[in-house]
Amino acid sequence: MEEEEEESSKESAEDSKDSSLTFCFCAPDYHGRHCELRYDECTPNQCQNGGVCVDQVDGFSCRCEEGFAGEKCEIDCEASPGACLTTTTSTTTTTSTTPETPSLSPSTQTPKQNSTTTTTTEVQLITPTPTLPSAHHHSNLARIFSPRFEPTRNSSLTFKVRRLKRRTSVVQFDLLISSSSSSSSSEEEESSSSGTILYANSSSSSSSSNTTYHLELTITESQLKARLWSSEAESSSENHSILSLQNSYPLQREIRYTVVLSLSKEEEEGEGGEGKSSVIGELSILNSSNNELFSSVSAKSGSTADSGKAPALTSVPCFETYQFGSTSSSSSFSGCLQKVLINGEERWAKDAVQGAGITECSSSVCKAASDSSVENSPCQNKGTCVEESSGNWSCKCPAGFGGWLCAEAQCEEGFCKNGGLCLLTGAESSKNSQQNLQHHLCVCTAGFKGARCEESKWC
Repeated sequence: MEEEEEESSKESAEDSKDSSLTFCFCAPDYHGRHCELRYDECTPNQCQNGGVCVDQVDGFSCRCEEGFAGEKCEIDCEASPGACLTTTTSTTTTTSTTPETPSLSPSTQTPKQNSTTTTTTEVQLITPTPTLPSAHHHSNLARIFSPRFEPTRNSSLTFKVRRLKRRTSVVQFDLLISSSSSSSSSEEEESSSSGTILYANSSSSSSSSNTTYHLELTITESQLKARLWSSEAESSSENHSILSLQNSYPLQREIRYTVVLSLSKEEEEGEGGEGKSSVIGELSILNSSNNELFSSVSAKSGSTADSGKAPALTSVPCFETYQFGSTSSSSSFSGCLQKVLINGEERWAKDAVQGAGITECSSSVCKAASDSSVENSPCQNKGTCVEESSGNWSCKCPAGFGGWLCAEAQCEEGFCKNGGLCLLTGAESSKNSQQNLQHHLCVCTAGFKGARCEESKWC
């Protein structure tokens, strides 16, 4: 009798221990240990002028009162009749939420992280500064490795990023300048090497300030130029230059360069010992094959002739929109981009919220990768680039990796036994698939236990 009670006590303790390790995978918009909590995107209410906030899954929308428009009903159409052009497009704001990582400890929770924000608005602001083109979503963007931009096609790609305060804002990419396919003379060829590479802006409607900041990178006569300026919502026709950069290094066609454009905050001691902040802009050109620096120029905010008219810039602007290629007021450069990084995050053509006139840089991605002197294969982690009969290409991934470019660390097939679910815990994409095994975690089905769910709990 005592032996039976002791055995029963052991089983009860074992079940209690297993119960403490139970965790839940929450559906979108829910969180908490048992998924009992729901995110409320309308707290606080961001809709202005009496607009009604409607909570949605990982986002919200604003229903504006009559006479108001904008992403957050911030525009008074009666007070500024020229600023509103009503369309039939509804106003929505969407945020993607990083799924909550299950925790083995009741006290450990992963906070909600907002990523990109995409909006379509009921109005179009009339300003002399570049604006976004109409959205043209192309299914083939999902297979673009190195996007080609052509002025004759009004090529453009637009990315949205989270609005975050940063001490440094950096855009980096590989750039290859080429002649336009329609160029027939030397003059047309020279003209094709000029155009807009990047235009970024911050939205004044999403901050307490009415100031919008603009950043533009262009190529003119084979030289890169960058400028930062501001504009006021009340006087959209008046712009104030903040800093300007010109890198005189002559770019040659069909040679791949790495371009780095950065803005960083600098603290310095002002008069009377008081701290003073400014923003430093830097434009660098490097050799893509070995990162050798060819040329770098820098400038400080307040260094241009009319910078005194602009609001004092004491921090790096929070750019939300990054548009490569054509804008409504300027033509695209002619060439290709690759390895685009915005504040350290890699961006592919498939990540763009808008795209138009984009084609693949090379007719044969795999052949271009093998012929290039630069490490240029689209397939990562020793994946093999394979040309398909349809003209497309794909990556054949080694064991332990998957995804479009073999960049995703994956569980080894059959690692968890008896129907167990395999998860990767904090594993970074590694060149060695054996290292990924150290991060495998098995969630066992009822009745099984062990590191790989290989043991039965009942016998």
